[in-house]
Amino acid sequence: MRWSLSSSFLFVSAVVAICCTPALAEVTDTAVYKVRFFTTWSPQTHPTDFPPNPHFSGLIGGVHDHGVSFWRAGDLASPGIKAMAERGRISPLDEEVQSAIDAGTASEIITGGGIGTSPGGSAQAFFTVSQDHPLITLVSMVAPSPDWFVGVQGLDLRAPSGWLEEKVVTLYAWDAGTDSGASYRAPDQNTSPPEPISLIDSGPLGNGVPVGTFTFTRQDDPAPDVLALLDGRFHVSAEWQTHQLERGRARAVQLQDESGYLWFFSPGNIEVVVKVLDACTFNERFWVFAGGLTDVGVELRVEDTETGQVNIYANNLGDRYQPIQDTDAFATCP
Repeated sequence: MRWSLSSSFLFVSAVVAICCTPALAEVTDTAVYKVRFFTTWSPQTHPTDFPPNPHFSGLIGGVHDHGVSFWRAGDLASPGIKAMAERGRISPLDEEVQSAIDAGTASEIITGGGIGTSPGGSAQAFFTVSQDHPLITLVSMVAPSPDWFVGVQGLDLRAPSGWLEEKVVTLYAWDAGTDSGASYRAPDQNTSPPEPISLIDSGPLGNGVPVGTFTFTRQDDPAPDVLALLDGRFHVSAEWQTHQLERGRARAVQLQDESGYLWFFSPGNIEVVVKVLDACTFNERFWVFAGGLTDVGVELRVEDTETGQVNIYANNLGDRYQPIQDTDAFATCP
């Protein structure tokens, strides 16, 4: 049994020394996601002229590649974006996505429900991305409004290590440039000639406060995310979070029966090394040692599967990972 502190530090050093030999990881060609649309738009966040019956139109968008763009800041709105932003219509934006599918630059139309009241409402949709078509465009009308909307365009759900587990996007209001109304309930005033799509920085939605979020969460994930140590009795896993509000589960690489390491972003980039030791003959405990090479937020979870006891070791986002030397971790011997 190797349970001394000195041996644990040697173990960490040894793992760091082999960091340049990347482990092989399975990066799938496709991934299934759920997007959840949550709203925060309210009289408190946007008090100027807040309208009655605040709501959002149904979600509409597509899965595509870099060969097509359905809207972009600085570009003129397509007929589909104009109809969505002014009327909350699904068509003809769905037809524009279908045309891209026919041309091979898109693979799927995304549709989802609208939000009947804001704040507090939510909507969702499901879609599949692939390495050939990894980008997401998704929009919804702010209603009532002249031509204001929220959305993402060309959002890539890949990380260097593969598909993101979760991505949160903060939503601000955009002006489609097709109607010159300056208030939520202004009468139709066609903008002639049309103006480029722009982020709203004035008027009732221009105070710099977001109106909601899109949260993209992966629904399928075949990659191993658990270290099974000491003959499988102890399960070690972790979740991470970056400053960009990207979240994911760590990937696990077993080294020995008592040790392994976790990576977050790239198979060859070790983030946390972990060791669980049987010290029952020493102090009637199982020990947990860990060392981190990161400053992202980490929640390390160690479970004794025989007793159900779970210990959680947290590293706050922005803090350098502090070594874990828990020699009282599990009083669950033998």
